[in-house]
Amino acid sequence: PPPIPPWLAFACASGSGLTACLVTTPLDLAKLRMQVVRASRHAQRQEGGTGRQPFNYANIADALYQISRQEGTAALFKGAFMRCVVWVPQTAIFLATFKSILARL
Repeated sequence: PPPIPPWLAFACASGSGLTACLVTTPLDLAKLRMQVVRASRHAQRQEGGTGRQPFNYANIADALYQISRQEGTAALFKGAFMRCVVWVPQTAIFLATFKSILARL
């Protein structure tokens, strides 16, 4: 097969980066909120306090369910634009460069 032109490799890599970004943003949001709760619980134990936690999720699936139910489905994509602004070019440059170098070996 003929080699893929660099612009096409870059465009395909951008598309895959965008897809990955949009698919993983809700998971990353849930994971981040769970980490915040864990860190604040640890800090409260250190200080001896018992404050109310902003989020109380049993697992990732429960976090996704509660966020979409309480804040709406759009809340699952909070921060997605800025995440994609970083993630898409990074993925496109990496994959396009990788494919280009691999084709020359």
